[in-house]
Amino acid sequence: MSFINSLPWGAWVALAAVPPAIIALYFLKLRRKPVEVPSTFLWTRTLEDLHVNSFWQRLRTNLLLLLQLVFLALLAVALLRPGTATEAGTLQRVILLIDNSASMGAEIDGESRLAKAKQRATEIVDELPAGSVAMVIAFSDRAQVVQSYTDHRALLRKKIEGIELTNRPTRIADALQAASGLANPPQTYEEGNPNALKLAEALSAKLVLLTDGGWQAPSDFALGNLIPEYVPIGRERPASNVGIVAFTTAENPEQPGSLQVFAQLLNSGPKETAVDLRLEMDDRLLDARNDFSIPSGATRSLTFDIATSLEDSVVGGKLHLEIMTRDDFSADDHAYAVFDTRRQSRILLVTPGNEPLEIALDTEELVQFAEVRVEAPEFLTTDEYRGLAAAAGFDLIVYDRCQPEESPAANTCYIAALPPDESWSWGETQEPVLIVDTDRIDPLVEWLELSQLLIAEGRAVQGPPASRLLARSADGPVIAVGDRLGFQDAVIGFPIVIAQEDDGSVRANTDWPRHASFPMFVQNLVQVLGNAARLNEVPLSRPGEIVELRSVVPYPRLTVETPSGTKFDVDKGRQNSYFVTNVEEFGIYSAKSDDIQVQRFAVSLCDSQESNLVIPENVELGYETVTAEAGKRFGRQEYWKWILLAGVAILMIEWGMYRRRAV
Repeated sequence: MSFINSLPWGAWVALAAVPPAIIALYFLKLRRKPVEVPSTFLWTRTLEDLHVNSFWQRLRTNLLLLLQLVFLALLAVALLRPGTATEAGTLQRVILLIDNSASMGAEIDGESRLAKAKQRATEIVDELPAGSVAMVIAFSDRAQVVQSYTDHRALLRKKIEGIELTNRPTRIADALQAASGLANPPQTYEEGNPNALKLAEALSAKLVLLTDGGWQAPSDFALGNLIPEYVPIGRERPASNVGIVAFTTAENPEQPGSLQVFAQLLNSGPKETAVDLRLEMDDRLLDARNDFSIPSGATRSLTFDIATSLEDSVVGGKLHLEIMTRDDFSADDHAYAVFDTRRQSRILLVTPGNEPLEIALDTEELVQFAEVRVEAPEFLTTDEYRGLAAAAGFDLIVYDRCQPEESPAANTCYIAALPPDESWSWGETQEPVLIVDTDRIDPLVEWLELSQLLIAEGRAVQGPPASRLLARSADGPVIAVGDRLGFQDAVIGFPIVIAQEDDGSVRANTDWPRHASFPMFVQNLVQVLGNAARLNEVPLSRPGEIVELRSVVPYPRLTVETPSGTKFDVDKGRQNSYFVTNVEEFGIYSAKSDDIQVQRFAVSLCDSQESNLVIPENVELGYETVTAEAGKRFGRQEYWKWILLAGVAILMIEWGMYRRRAV
């Protein structure tokens, strides 16, 4: 049998003072009025009472006093928490991994899974035998050491109670790594090697997973000295939940200017469920679906069509899809998205004359979403150009065989010319240019076949570090793209046409305009570098992710407003990028500079693992399968409750005897 001290020393001192105080009460004299009587024979009990209350008389045997002292003794023993170790009672080191991801917010009979996990963790702490130590790690998509190893049970209970629910998905890799680092410290010790160093002693520890599952451990994880135990949370009854696991927008390719909204719903409940849906744009109802039925364990997709106009100068729209039918998990009943409806892209072509390029920029398809302005090289010296170039007046500027004095605040494409930047340079002159390799992934040249082109002359292009090489000849790259403070510069190392020196006429330098790849390249150039995607979807972000924002104008900092109205500043990084790190709420975030809205982004859960509330029977930890052990007592068989019950019974007997004597 072992004992666990439940009180601080001050409380024990106060408790020890109670028995002497009770005994002292039996010595106190009572104040009585003197009364003359002829005999004391009939006053035996009165004399006995006088003897007992006489301070200098020896205390006589009193059953009531004895019962009171026995009750106090039993109370003191109960506060020492006597108990015996069970099967697992010999453990000395315990690591509690408590899942506080979004799915732990699912409610069972009005209580969240996280609350039940914390309650079970507290029970485990209370069940630990004397001398044991424990630590607490909370995890979602990242691990947080809430409390390092300690035998202070009150502190462990306080830290466990302070764990809060997050909106983040479940990723257990970091938590396992933290636990493994404590039980399996790295060793450089080699037997017989005097120069090797043994960093720390490896000690076994019980690894207790309090989770509802929904994660996958790294396949190469090794438990080593960790002894795993899986405690499933939320198995009291099957949870009922239909959640939004995907939500995105895209332009309808068959109807330019029409926006399509795609959603996917998962039903992880035990039976087929019908839900009501509501789609809003800018807080206005767009569409609604009633009794949308989903079989148990299945997913169903649905599409909404939204008509917009290309001529609208709307900055963008925000979408909100909501499941109106309530269930056990509310975090996945909402999904958000942001899209931009841009005006026509602004393109400037500066050229001494390039008929094939001008024709490619004047096609019926490009005219729908791009406004092209053609100017001679002399335009680069005008005040109008300088003002537009500095104020981001163009989305894309194409410099054909000419070069500005300084780079503009826009994306650029140089044909047979270099940006005014020392990081760019020419390589070897090539006659002819034979393209042997093309980047099939980059959106500027994907699906383009350039190896059949006939190019009379050109030069290799040497770009800045980390530039992308889109096309390469036998003597070096001839098409490259580099980043510049939030903008991109594309350089083509060969001219499309060449002006004759004697009569000013123009001759072709390549047959590229005769190939289908030329108008396709020009269209890619306008759409990618000209920002001419007519309906631009802002990628969905999830809680806990780092969101990178980019701005054409290099603002020193942006003020980000959360869905709840909280504001914080984000400083500018390299290449006009802004990294937002504290993204925890669901909804629409807005980034502004003063009163100018720069960008918005949406944060939603949209995670099939979090929406699947089915509790697995076992979990995989590396190469080992761990089965559930929810009903197993962890460390001690407690006796204090029975002792306290016996004390209460004695106290009731004492009270009954006192009442009978008083009558």
